[in-house]
Amino acid sequence: MTVSSHDLEEIFQYLFHRYKRIEYILFSNAISDKVYTPKRHYDVVFPDTPEALKQRISAKSRNTMSRKRKKAEAAWGQITMAEYENDAITEGVISDYFAMKAKTHHRDYQMTRDEYLSHYHVSNAYVLNF
Repeated sequence: MTVSSHDLEEIFQYLFHRYKRIEYILFSNAISDKVYTPKRHYDVVFPDTPEALKQRISAKSRNTMSRKRKKAEAAWGQITMAEYENDAITEGVISDYFAMKAKTHHRDYQMTRDEYLSHYHVSNAYVLNF
């Protein structure tokens, strides 16, 4: 019996959806020996304003964040964040990200800016400056 890779994909999607406790599926001697693992995609919804975000956080957490921000600013100076959207994400932002990943995770993407943005479906980049 021939089983296409599309059919295997359908099977493992069904099994992961139906049986939540499955950690991996191993197909042996099917088309190829391959281990499938579920991939989780998260949808994080942020409020429209910083004030609405602050309402979601407890007073204790707000005070802790304020204390940590002041401590960081005392150590490194003024901290700012810049947001870049779509085509505004510059080559410099991506190359800085690649350099950081190379140092922290020993990961070399070997991609251009456009290849990376397309492959990983990047629409926004946030840069913390201090």
